[in-house]
Amino acid sequence: MNRVILQAHRGVSTEYPENTMSAFRAAVAQGYGIIELDPKFTSDDHCVILHDSTVNRTGRRRDGAPLPDSLPISALTLNEARELEFGGWFSPVFSGEPLPLLGDALSLSRETGVPLKIDNVIERFTESQRALLFGEIRQAGLADHIGITCSTIGFARRAVEALPRATIHYDGFVDEETLETIKGALADNDLCVWLRFDNRMTSWNRNPPATRELARLVHRFAKLGVWILSERQEYDRAVGELGADIIETTGALKPER
Repeated sequence: MNRVILQAHRGVSTEYPENTMSAFRAAVAQGYGIIELDPKFTSDDHCVILHDSTVNRTGRRRDGAPLPDSLPISALTLNEARELEFGGWFSPVFSGEPLPLLGDALSLSRETGVPLKIDNVIERFTESQRALLFGEIRQAGLADHIGITCSTIGFARRAVEALPRATIHYDGFVDEETLETIKGALADNDLCVWLRFDNRMTSWNRNPPATRELARLVHRFAKLGVWILSERQEYDRAVGELGADIIETTGALKPER
């Protein structure tokens, strides 16, 4: 698996609690080429890493007391969120795992050289939240070493205005006109266009699944990313039939070292 870059979905989330520093460090140690993660904001405007809008699925009180139903991360201050742990839901081995800050992941990326890919959830952030996130990336010195996921052409333009050298990962609807427009809007930015592999992990997504025809179209304009794979036969098809350049996996597929 040397030619294709493997991207760790929420870190190595098959073996470690998702979107934690343990999962991100494992991705580095195991040789993944990109780490994908999901930012959110606390009520006092700290950018943290968490997939859901609420803490209930992966967060627990350290003393074992129950959480209120549907507790949004946006309702908690950073100090309140740090009173929770985000590993025990996955395994008792990870009990006590703290909620990571975006800054923690940026520091890991800077220290190891493994780039981060920011999920397109930031399209739904407020203008001030996006400004804080982009500013933190610039302050970390990673403006040319970060990937921003965009599902619309308009947001891709806004992303490169804020981070002119960022890699753009486009995962919206794909046709020739759209790809021509987005490529024209990006100047010299690296572009990866993502197609979903037709399996149970992507069945919720409304975009058409990857086909040879769509893959050939993408390759006229950009690198091809394929998400989310968990089996070797899926990998073989994505590489052999589709010519994928980047493959996203939860950790079920491993890089060759």
